[in-house]
Amino acid sequence: MINVEWFEDDNIMKGYKWSVQAKYGIVETSQEELFSRVEFECLDSSDEKVVYAVSLGWRFNVDNQRWYRIKGH
Repeated sequence: MINVEWFEDDNIMKGYKWSVQAKYGIVETSQEELFSRVEFECLDSSDEKVVYAVSLGWRFNVDNQRWYRIKGH
């Protein structure tokens, strides 16, 4: 389960704290790879895909343009 305390400023719309990333590790992927997964097939627009990805715990890193989440969560 993802705890709200894992996010910067306890805000789920922000990225994960560095301490949480260091403790559990992260999984990274490109947007193309993430959005091509079977669970995204029923979604038509990019906006819908972004909302769904965020609901699954994925966050977008603007620095490297990749999606990431905490391993195992």
